[in-house]
Amino acid sequence: MLGNVLSLDLNVTKLKDAFQSLKRNYGRIFSMKLGSYKFVMASTPDAVKEVLIKKSADYAGRQQEHATLEGSLGGKDIVFGNYGPGWKLHRKLFITALRLYLSEIPLIERRVNAQAEKLVLFMEKEQGQPFDPSDCLMRAVADVICGITFGEGYDTTNPDLNKLLKLNSDITANVADAQLARMLDFFPLAKYMSFKAYDSFLAPFPQIHDIIRKFLKERKGNFDPAQPVRDLIAGLLHAKLEAEGESNEDRTALLTDDYFINTIEDVFAAGYETTSTTMKWVLAFLVNYPQYPKAIQRQLDEVIGDQTPSLEHRSRLPLIQATVMETLRVGNVAPLAVPHMVLADTTLVDTEFLKIP
Repeated sequence: MLGNVLSLDLNVTKLKDAFQSLKRNYGRIFSMKLGSYKFVMASTPDAVKEVLIKKSADYAGRQQEHATLEGSLGGKDIVFGNYGPGWKLHRKLFITALRLYLSEIPLIERRVNAQAEKLVLFMEKEQGQPFDPSDCLMRAVADVICGITFGEGYDTTNPDLNKLLKLNSDITANVADAQLARMLDFFPLAKYMSFKAYDSFLAPFPQIHDIIRKFLKERKGNFDPAQPVRDLIAGLLHAKLEAEGESNEDRTALLTDDYFINTIEDVFAAGYETTSTTMKWVLAFLVNYPQYPKAIQRQLDEVIGDQTPSLEHRSRLPLIQATVMETLRVGNVAPLAVPHMVLADTTLVDTEFLKIP
């Protein structure tokens, strides 16, 4: 019933650290049993590449248990949804909507630059005194995401959007209950028991869904397909119209509001906290390694000067690109990726073990 649970290091506070002793004893690829599930932990670069890229179709499934299903209206989202017709359709619609929206590059740049200017002004007002940039960074990222998702004029001054962001932040901050809920999902009988971790972790989701449902209903009421796409919701509604035009009953059944609500929530869940946390890591690294900000500033002065930065400058700013990529690597915002589930018999080879003479 317990599997290898008692083999985990139960004295740690983070789930990723609970696996460290097993990793030391059995290597960076090992299998274990947790409740009803057998797991293979892959933590070498080659193994991760094999799971996520080379054999991604084999590993495209998702565990569908209590917390996952309750938090996604029955598995109707992209991040945690299981591989199948619904997942494939809505991933395609989401990508189509993004392409419709992202084709308007100046629009994206304008929204990002507006928030960047606010950040600069905020930091200049501190006049070199110590300050905590967390709130300002999170608000800047939130305003960009709100504008991209809901359109012009939608930002954190809107009480509903501000509440939506706070609820998402609360989910991320509630690490202990989130980890416990994840562990409980490995034991299917746990959902029939009274665990406070489940209630605490799942409490924000109905409120999140209600807020997004309200915005979606408003946009559907005044949606004009003849107008150019200016935000993600308009792109999704355009993509939905095209899909409905194919007169496929099975496909139409998959185009309910619940799917779109989860797609929109995926944008906030995946982009809000992660992006702002990454920016905090950037600042932390640059403060602790002052030689790099000087080199970056020199490159900015040489390439951009007094202009407003744009995507056209990116290829000529290798130091900034390297800083972002290295921050994503070392900062490691999500050390344990979303668990994947195999959809067919497959293999995972420990290439580092094979190299041992």
